[in-house]
Amino acid sequence: MAKSARSSRKKDLHAQRRKALLQTEGYQKSQLARAAIQHDVMQAAEADHAVIEELRKTEAAAAMDAQASKSLPAHKPMPVSDMAATGMDVDAAPRPTSKMQRKYANKKKLKAGPKWSKKKPKRRSSHTASSLAWA
Repeated sequence: MAKSARSSRKKDLHAQRRKALLQTEGYQKSQLARAAIQHDVMQAAEADHAVIEELRKTEAAAAMDAQASKSLPAHKPMPVSDMAATGMDVDAAPRPTSKMQRKYANKKKLKAGPKWSKKKPKRRSSHTASSLAWA
C-alpha cells in the first residue's frame, strides 16, 4: 500500500511541476516562437507550391506551342506553295531520300538481322582430348 501511495504522490508532484512549467513566461514565449516559425514554414511551402504550379503551367504551354509548331513530320516534305505561305525558305526544304538510298538502308537492316536468328557454332565435345581419354 505504501508503494502505491508513494507513486501517486510522485505523479501528483509531476503534474504540479508540469502545470508550473506551462505557466512560466519563457515556456509561453517559446511556444509562440515555435508557432510563428511553423506559420512561416507553412507560408513558404504554399509559396513554393504556387511557384511549382506556375512552372508546370508554363512548361505545358511551351509543350503545346512546340506541338503546334510541328505541323508536318520531317520525312514528309512540305509542298512549295505551303512553304511560301508560311514564309519558309524553299531551298531549305528537306530533300526526300532517293530510291537507291532507301534500298541500301533496307539491305543493311536485313544483313544485321535479329540476334536470336544467328546460328551459334556447335560444340564438338566428342572430339576433345578429355572425352577421348574416358573412352
